[in-house]
Amino acid sequence: MADNTNGALFPNKDKKSTKAPDYTGNFTMTKPFLKAWIEEFKKDGSPDELKVQLGAWIKEGKNGKYLSISVNAPFEKKAPAKNDLDADIPF
Repeated sequence: MADNTNGALFPNKDKKSTKAPDYTGNFTMTKPFLKAWIEEFKKDGSPDELKVQLGAWIKEGKNGKYLSISVNAPFEKKAPAKNDLDADIPF
């Protein structure tokens, strides 16, 4: 599954109470990514919740600093890259 989600969080300039979030924003999720999440939930023995990995980068935009975010599914296992040099070594 190569598709991930991404988005941004911006300082909440309209914060009217201490319970309001400090940052607000949106993220975009692709259909293939959502389908993969649904397939994980359909598996036998799958837990009732799915933990995802978040990444955030501080960026500077025309309206100031914000957090660029990326959401990745931990169930996405990538095979380690095969080192072609190992095939040439006889031992």
